[in-house]
Amino acid sequence: MKHVETTVRVEAPPEALIRAFIDVEAMGQWWGVDRGLVEPREGGTWALAWERSPAGFKYVTTGRIMSLEPGRRICIAELVYFNPERRVLGPMTLTVEVAAVEGGSDMTIRQEGYQDGSDWNWYYDAVRVAWPEVAKSLKRYAELGSENND
Repeated sequence: MKHVETTVRVEAPPEALIRAFIDVEAMGQWWGVDRGLVEPREGGTWALAWERSPAGFKYVTTGRIMSLEPGRRICIAELVYFNPERRVLGPMTLTVEVAAVEGGSDMTIRQEGYQDGSDWNWYYDAVRVAWPEVAKSLKRYAELGSENND
């Protein structure tokens, strides 16, 4: 099954990295999220929007938090991606796992559930490039500390 996975070592505690995926304000700082609704609990909604304009949002991703283990793991299932130039893509699964190591954490981001077709191929190629860059952005944010990102 096709998936995208990236791992990065971050000089920050595991709790901070999982929290970065459930705090909408934080996601705005490290991921560029414009708006979001996150209910940080199992079964909770996880919905994010980017690139707000007078016409609305350009990109939206929604899902359901299937598991949330602070400092260890978050799994978002039923992940659906909306893009005005493509068909709606989903469902997928996004999992973030964090393990404490000396001096910080190893964080692995894995997205899976890609299907076949030209829009799926485009999305897979885009995500293969994007997740490593997003992980680096989160690393910078977490290592500087949120107080330096205001």
